[in-house]
Amino acid sequence: METQGNILAAAAQPNETACGNAQTGGYFINSFFGALHKETSYLYEEEPNWQAVLDRTMESATYKTDRLSGCTPQHGIYKMK
Repeated sequence: METQGNILAAAAQPNETACGNAQTGGYFINSFFGALHKETSYLYEEEPNWQAVLDRTMESATYKTDRLSGCTPQHGIYKMK
């Protein structure tokens, strides 16, 4: 996995609220760590890459917040350089 560069990411787009809970914290950061763990697992057969980590993070955080009572779906954004 390439380790040089910059990633700027936000959990929600303008006019959205980033959600979380007291047990696991923010859904975005929780989704990020889950995606990073999966992408770098020795059981994962694909070559790890940051694009896959971030895409999986966005998809997971949106899925979690879309089904949560009291929270509007959040659609994270990111830019890599």
